[in-house]
Amino acid sequence: MNLSEFHKYLHEVKHLKAALEIKVHDQSMNQIGTMVPLTTNHLQDERLLEDFATWRNGHPGAWLDQRPVSVSSTRKWLEILLNDDRRIAFLVLDMDGLIIGRIGIMDIEEKSAMTDSLIRGRLSASPNLLFCSFLTMLKWVFINTGMNHIDSKMVSQNLRSDKLHVRSGFEIVGVRPLYVELTPTGPYLNETQNESGDEFPLSSFQLIQWKLDRSTVMADDSIYARLGDVASDDSILFATINDTF
Repeated sequence: MNLSEFHKYLHEVKHLKAALEIKVHDQSMNQIGTMVPLTTNHLQDERLLEDFATWRNGHPGAWLDQRPVSVSSTRKWLEILLNDDRRIAFLVLDMDGLIIGRIGIMDIEEKSAMTDSLIRGRLSASPNLLFCSFLTMLKWVFINTGMNHIDSKMVSQNLRSDKLHVRSGFEIVGVRPLYVELTPTGPYLNETQNESGDEFPLSSFQLIQWKLDRSTVMADDSIYARLGDVASDDSILFATINDTF
């Protein structure tokens, strides 16, 4: 479908006007889980929002914004996500229906998009469930759009996310300095210095920029091909840094 149709479809899915469920298979074509989108129904799911806040607060070093989040701020984040037709996030469920994490994609445009909202909160009995879910989502996006590549960003100390990106076929295309803004509630890592002229101190961490080409995903001999159709990494907790909530 073209870009406007895809944006419309994402809006309808998130606002309960269309249904979407994506089965997740391992490299042997066995189903190991399911991905379901976050929708308006989840705005009132207090337990889920509490889980999201707990997962995020438990690993602040994986994010640019390292300040604590709350259920209220998490709900506002979800509202923003649901009202952005260029963005979608999925709950990752194991075969028992347990939510083990979240993955997403944002800034979906004609030629590119950006990974978003990746985090594991619970272990699963199925090894590689979150990894295979990530691969499945990326393949699903490429199949349903004509984009050329998907970008990703991560903070350099997030070594678990580094491993995920390498295994998924991403390549590093840039490394940028980060600056530390100290706020009353915690640090915030900035890609640029303070516009007011007051220089933020340089962080010891860097911003790593990644890129995944369409050709890598669609190749017949790629790791993605072994997932089939898309209508032991559970020890990894990883996150991309694009969420601020």
